[in-house]
Amino acid sequence: MTNYLALNTAGDSCSVALSINGAYHQREDRSGQRQSRALPALVAQVLSDGGIRAAALDGVVCCIGPGAFASVRVGVAFAKGFALALDRPVAGVSSLALLAQHVAATHGAATVLSVLDARMGQVYTGLYATAPRIALHEGAVEGVCIPDNVPLASGTLQAPLIGCGNGWQRYREALLQRCPAPPDAVLADTAPQAVDAFALVCGAGVDGTAFTSAARLAPVYLRNHVALTLAERGKPKPTPA
Repeated sequence: MTNYLALNTAGDSCSVALSINGAYHQREDRSGQRQSRALPALVAQVLSDGGIRAAALDGVVCCIGPGAFASVRVGVAFAKGFALALDRPVAGVSSLALLAQHVAATHGAATVLSVLDARMGQVYTGLYATAPRIALHEGAVEGVCIPDNVPLASGTLQAPLIGCGNGWQRYREALLQRCPAPPDAVLADTAPQAVDAFALVCGAGVDGTAFTSAARLAPVYLRNHVALTLAERGKPKPTPA
C-alpha cells in the first residue's frame, strides 16, 4: 500500500492532496488567508477524508516554486517539518510542471507553455513536452523574464499546444508573439494543484528517484530580486523625522 501527501502553496490558493493506492482526495483553500493558517487544517481534513493517520504515509510531495516567495517558503518549511517528524522521504515539484501535468491530463495537450505572473512586470515560464511524461521541451529551461523576452523554442513542437497559467491573463498579447506556434487553446485561469504532483513523482513510468531526505528539500525562486525599491517605483524617499 502506498500513501502520499502533496502540498502546494506556491499560488494565491493553498491545496493539499492525498493519494491512497492511486485514489485521490484533495482540499483547497481560496479564502486568501495566510497559507500558514490554512495548511495544517487542510492536511487534517484530507487525512480524515482518506481515513488514515499521518503515520500511514509513505512520503510527502511539495511544490517548491516558482511562486510567491513567502508562500513557497511556508509550504517547503511545513513539508520538511512534517516529513522529518514522520521520518519519511520528500519530493519537490515545480509549479510550472504542475500546470503542464494538469493540462496534459485534462485537455490532452502534447506541448504546454506554462506562464505564471511573477509580478514586477515579469513572468515565470516553462515549455513542456507531455509524452511519454512531463518534461521540459528540448533546449527549454524554467526561467523568469519580461513577457517580451520569453525564450523561443528550438526543435519540433507536437500539437496540440496549450498555454496556461495566470501570466496569460495579464500578458496575453505579448505571450502570443513569443509563443513558438499559435496555441490551440489558452487556459489563463488554470492554477497549480497539489493533486497533479502525484503523476510527476510516483506515476506510471516514474522510477521514484525524485524522493530524498527532508533536509535536502529547498525552494526554487528563479530570481533573487524580490521587490521594487522606492526609486524603481518612482516614489520619493521618506523624509527623516
